Amino acid sequence: MTQVFSNLGVTVDRRLHEFADSYHNACDRLKKKSLNELYDDARDWMQHNTGKVIVGAAATGFVLGCLLRRSSRR
Repeated sequence: MTQVFSNLGVTVDRRLHEFADSYHNACDRLKKKSLNELYDDARDWMQHNTGKVIVGAAATGFVLGCLLRRSSRR
C-alpha cells in the first residue's frame, strides 16, 4: 500500500514540476511580446473560437445580471 502512495507522490510531483515549467515558459513568452502583439493574438484567438467567445460573453452577462439584480433588491 505504501508503494502505491509513493508512486502517486512521485507522479504528482513530476506533474507539478511540468506544470510549473510550462507556466514559467508561457510567462516568459508573454513578457517578450508587445501590447500590439498581445492584442493581435487575442483577436486571432477570438476569430478562431467564436463559439467559445459567445458562450463566455453570455455566461458573463448572466452572472453580472444576477449580481446586479441581487444588489438592487437590497
